[in-house]
Amino acid sequence: MRKKNWTLFIFLLVLGFAWGIYYWFGIVQ
Repeated sequence: MRKKNWTLFIFLLVLGFAWGIYYWFGIVQ
């Protein structure tokens, strides 16, 4: 894999994880 692909993959993974936590806290509160 090229490094650019890895950077995009990690970026999307972190973004999705952060959105999931934000969404979950939105439901809890």
